[in-house]
Amino acid sequence: MPERGFDTGFWTDPFVVKATKDAKFLFAYLWLNDHCNQAGLYVIAPGTIASETGIAEADLPGLFELIKEKVKWYPEANLVWVKNFIKRQSKSSKFVQGAAKCLTRLNHDEAIQELLDYNHKRYSIDIPYKYYMEKISMPSPSSPLEGEVKEPKSPVATEDIIDPKLAAIVKSYEDNIGVLTPALFERLKDITDTYPEGWFEKAVDEACRHNTRKLGYIEAILDRWEREGIKPLEPKEKSNKVGGLEVEE
Repeated sequence: MPERGFDTGFWTDPFVVKATKDAKFLFAYLWLNDHCNQAGLYVIAPGTIASETGIAEADLPGLFELIKEKVKWYPEANLVWVKNFIKRQSKSSKFVQGAAKCLTRLNHDEAIQELLDYNHKRYSIDIPYKYYMEKISMPSPSSPLEGEVKEPKSPVATEDIIDPKLAAIVKSYEDNIGVLTPALFERLKDITDTYPEGWFEKAVDEACRHNTRKLGYIEAILDRWEREGIKPLEPKEKSNKVGGLEVEE
């Protein structure tokens, strides 16, 4: 799973100290749950929050009101924005680019613009959202000519991927693991934003060597490499057995 920064001073922050027990819990959860992306602006339904935290869904509007200084909730869109999320993470260009890509997957112009303006004015962090939106809006070379009829697309239109790094990851997955569903595609996008180029393909090779062709296993390999450093693959052991019997070389 992707890691993220969380300040240990959280618990002594005056805002948190004054908050109620459930408000503290909700605020921390909105930082650390598995639905949060690099932008800190993400879709999550109240039912999901209630299920994962044990907080009654009916209590959520009141709790969001208590933490509105730090978190903005767009209930009509099931959208949550943790305002200083990007500030607390790495300010590397790669991370900020990843945040921009996350924004391109959302459909809420008002929330996106608020986030861009807030980070620019308050923290002098400029997120290249418009750059990535322009890349996405570029016409695909495979677009049909007028009057041409194309075959229906699969739920995951992998042929329209512009980012070459993501395209390579998708190809490696489909060639070695199996059919790509929309949910798996979203996980591959997160991997693209999180790990260096080429790591995924090496992790796929590692998973195939162990005959464990599952994305969760590949993500565990990537997580280990991020913590311990990537290591070259060990060569396969040469077998001297034929039909279960030892043979001389």
